[in-house]
Amino acid sequence: MVDASLNRSHSVYHTIIMRKDDQSESKRARALQTYNTEMEMIDQIAEGARSQAEENRRKEVKKVAEKANKIRSNGKIPTKTCLCL
Repeated sequence: MVDASLNRSHSVYHTIIMRKDDQSESKRARALQTYNTEMEMIDQIAEGARSQAEENRRKEVKKVAEKANKIRSNGKIPTKTCLCL
């Protein structure tokens, strides 16, 4: 009788531990999924920022090249006309 009672309480204890492990595993899986989603979003934002910076750099290089070609063709540095005194 004592053995049966101990066996039953051990079984209940084991079941409680298993439920807690399942809950912990579930929380861990949700946390990992959230982390992965956030990392994907950050990667997308970073990729957008990289491509925008690259585009800005290309535009700036093009602008400088056009200015250099203008200087080469005229032989003079273009100046802005400012009539402010």
